Parts: sequence; C-alpha cells; structure tokens
Amino acid sequence: MIIEKSTFDFLKALKKNNDREWFAKNKDKYELAKQNFEDFVTELIKQCAKFDKRIEGLDVKKSIFRIYRDVRFSKNKDPYKSNLSAAISIGGRKGEGFGFYVQVGPGVSFMGGGAWMPEGDKLKKIRQEIDYNILDFKDIVNDKKFKKFYGVLMQDHKLVNPPKGYDKTHPEIELLKLNSFVAGIEMDDATVLDKNFLKKCVEGYKLLMPFNDFLNTAIA
Repeated sequence: MIIEKSTFDFLKALKKNNDREWFAKNKDKYELAKQNFEDFVTELIKQCAKFDKRIEGLDVKKSIFRIYRDVRFSKNKDPYKSNLSAAISIGGRKGEGFGFYVQVGPGVSFMGGGAWMPEGDKLKKIRQEIDYNILDFKDIVNDKKFKKFYGVLMQDHKLVNPPKGYDKTHPEIELLKLNSFVAGIEMDDATVLDKNFLKKCVEGYKLLMPFNDFLNTAIA
C-alpha cells in the first residue's frame, strides 16, 4: 500500500487554492486522496496490531483527522489543512492512551508517537513516572536503534522554568521541563511517495512500543 502521487498533487493544489469554492469544484479529487490515505492507514493498523494488540480491530475512521480546520481561535482563516493525518491508538484520535501518529503532505510529512501536549493531570503523572524511574526511561530513549531512528525527543513547547514541584538543580530538570514527550521524524516528499514508506512507518512504530508503554503506564 502506497501514498499515491495524485494525493500529493491534490494537497499541493489545495495549499495554493485554500478556499471553499475551489474545494467544492475539486471534491472528487479530495475523495480519491482521502480514500488513498484511509487505505494506507488501514494497512498501518493491520501491521501495527501484530505487535500492539491494543489497536487490533481499530476503526480507521476513528483514527483519521478531518481536513477541515477549526479557525475560531486562529489568525489563519484557511478553511482546510494541506495535509492528511491520523492517530493510531486505543479509541483512535480521541482515545485516552498514547500511540502512533502519521501526517502526509507536501513539505509537512511526519511520523512518530508519544504524548503530545497531554492534559495537566496526565503530564504531572508522566513527569512523576520519569522522576521515579529515570533509569528505565533513559534505557528506552537511549537505545541505539531508537536513537538512530528518532534522535532526541522533540523539544517543542518546553518550559523556561522548572515545573511546579521540581527544583532547578534536579539532575533531569531539562527533561522534566518538556510539555510533550514525543519521538518523531520529519520526512521529505520522496520518502512518503516511496514504495517502502509503509514499511518505514511500521519499523518506526515498533521501536516506539517501549516508549509508549512507559507513558501509558504512567497515566494508568
């Protein structure tokens, strides 16, 4: 299963013509791109369920995000996203647990997983779990295969000051300042359109399992 070039062609055109009138005239092309992505994610779920039994039988429609943007509180009033994305975890995109994420689009493709901007109570529990079991956590993120694939954890939305309850002299304070605990990689268009893209995603998600297990244990 591959991401078709026609899917990228539609997303490129949408980026240049992000308005409702153009979208309505090209709805048939959107439906084809949507179906291609849905088929791709369906196969991803099937392959990942072999090592993550929690997502076995997951409805693909519960995983895929809508292409329509919520512009109520945004300065950017473009009505549509220029990418297609999905969250693969228990319950799909609205699930409680942490799992896998994939996003495809010209110049904005990404795959990875973990806990992106979790709610306050969950974030507190994750930090506490890391503080209590730092050696276990470091074994996971410093694993050679994990580091080769993902590098370091994403540093987006990191706190400037220590979170409440932690002293600035804490040996792991920089890690505990993170507001998201996400491992992921950006990918160029050629990688996404390659016939081995699905295989690459599955490989990366398999490496994420211990990481996600740690995070899910923290909020259990």
